Amino acid sequence: MSSDFDPDESIQDRLSAILFSIYRENRFYGPTLVLHISYVAVFAAVAATELGGDGRLAYLAGLLHDIGAAMKGPKDHHQTGAEIAGKMLRGLGYPKETIEQVKQCLLVHRGSIASERITIEARCVASADGFVHFFRVADLFWVAFVKLGLDASDAGEWVGKKLQRSWNKMLPQHRAMVASQGRAGMKGNLALALDQWDKDFPPITGEIGSLYIRACER
Repeated sequence: MSSDFDPDESIQDRLSAILFSIYRENRFYGPTLVLHISYVAVFAAVAATELGGDGRLAYLAGLLHDIGAAMKGPKDHHQTGAEIAGKMLRGLGYPKETIEQVKQCLLVHRGSIASERITIEARCVASADGFVHFFRVADLFWVAFVKLGLDASDAGEWVGKKLQRSWNKMLPQHRAMVASQGRAGMKGNLALALDQWDKDFPPITGEIGSLYIRACER
């Protein structure tokens, strides 16, 4: 489903400034969240575009998919996130249709919650979220050890279950990327995704752009 709303740079800059301020200061995921959000937004946008969906909408939902977790904690963050995202987007002047589409993506993105993902964008956001968990496995262990306080055995079990849920919600193309390539290959996929974004959409500027540059260098 496509949205005709095309926000100007001032709106996008205001939204990115709000979001990344929140993500940097989040209490649960620590420093892992900013890069996670950035990767998910890009991979969701590219996948949606490839499948004939709305890349901009998927990108927006990708940026917002963990806002509930960042502000209220991980419990029920698909619901708290949809509520928070709706208020944010309304305050910035986004149209009702776009807001409802984004909220739907957030409500169904979790692998631990049984959900029917009807739209291309919702499937792509959920899949990109799962894919990035494989790409950033070390971040999952950081959460398990530092935030959850698990020992090595329990942390391994927690991460394993997280990755299984992630795999279950991934699109075939994302599964293939994990199955056929190692970490170095997936880093290459990020570079390709960003290249494709540059071809399909105007250049990303400001804080988001610099964030992507830093992400590619890691």
